[in-house]
Amino acid sequence: LFEESFRIDQTSGLLERAESFLREQKVLLPSQWALGRLVSEQRVLAREKLYEKISSGLSDGDCKTLDQMLELENGSSTSLLQKIKENPAKPSPDGVRKLLAKIQTIKETGILNVDISWVHPNYQRALYNHVRKSYINRLRKVVCSRRRALLVCYLHQRYRDGVDQIIDMFDKLMTRVSTRSKNELKEEMFKQRKVMRKSSHFAHRVSTYLLDDELAAEDKVARILEEFSEEELTSFTVDAEAWATGNKSHVFHLIAKKHSYLRKFSVDLLQSLTFTESDEGSSCMEAIRLLGDLNESGKRKLDEEAPTEFLSNTLRTMVVVDGQPQRHAWEAALMLKFRDEIKSGNILVKDSKRFGDFESFLLPKEKWEVLRSTFFQRAGLPEIPEDVPDYLTQRLD
Repeated sequence: LFEESFRIDQTSGLLERAESFLREQKVLLPSQWALGRLVSEQRVLAREKLYEKISSGLSDGDCKTLDQMLELENGSSTSLLQKIKENPAKPSPDGVRKLLAKIQTIKETGILNVDISWVHPNYQRALYNHVRKSYINRLRKVVCSRRRALLVCYLHQRYRDGVDQIIDMFDKLMTRVSTRSKNELKEEMFKQRKVMRKSSHFAHRVSTYLLDDELAAEDKVARILEEFSEEELTSFTVDAEAWATGNKSHVFHLIAKKHSYLRKFSVDLLQSLTFTESDEGSSCMEAIRLLGDLNESGKRKLDEEAPTEFLSNTLRTMVVVDGQPQRHAWEAALMLKFRDEIKSGNILVKDSKRFGDFESFLLPKEKWEVLRSTFFQRAGLPEIPEDVPDYLTQRLD
């Protein structure tokens, strides 16, 4: 129970584990009252041990930093901890910058350097929720060792939650840009519905003459020129060009025009967070590195050798003009692809829970090798993969 109390904080969970263990060992269950008392005692002992161990790993500077987080800043009615607790009201470029500033503040405290990997994530989360739901005045009254342990776990969890919030807000902003661009294109189509009806009528009449086998080629042209004046033909051509190859031909043109809006949050995002490729790789990671270098150096123009592997065939014709990638369109297309690659897991975000490496949630291989035999023995499952078919056949018969 003492060891389990480092992993499970709730009394009901510890009671369930205790009863399960006693049944496995074929031990007569004591009364619920006696078992509950034993669980409570071990839970208190484990908590005190955990608080003491975390506090002992803190330097004098760390202790001072944690204590100052509960104090009101000069000329302010809000403590640093309260500022870290606050979240942006809605997705916006300012919201992204505030979240980035928040995780940077947590990083500057130096508390992330304190190793609490030995504390089970579930227990860390329980301590995080305790701080999240507590008022500052209540935390000030808590014993120092316990308060500092609570704050350490809170800052570790809040940092990783902040990274997830940033990526989630980035996704929502990119979705908003795409949705607004689509709506703008629909509105423009609605405004130009009369022109589009005339163009459709023109195309129908022209195709009728051109496909008429009874007319000679000269007669087809004559019929078209007879029905439509030169001014009408010019007007139809100009209108059709705007919808066929111009800025109205694809919603991406409108997204690319919002390049300056995208840079309000993309530059800080790429500068503050660390991104890596998964084992499957990503077609846009090289371009992301190049964009980071361009942002840092202040260079505006792209070289002809700039990576374009992430572009689809449709976007390539709009981004690459005469063999030269256009910076605004290239960057807008990259941000769209970057968002999709993060969501699909091809690009991993360091210190993220939802968008990080899945392997980080598993036991280290060295630790698993030590526990492997014991696990399969307790679970009653075959340890050797070749024995699995016979085991399943026996279970299903």
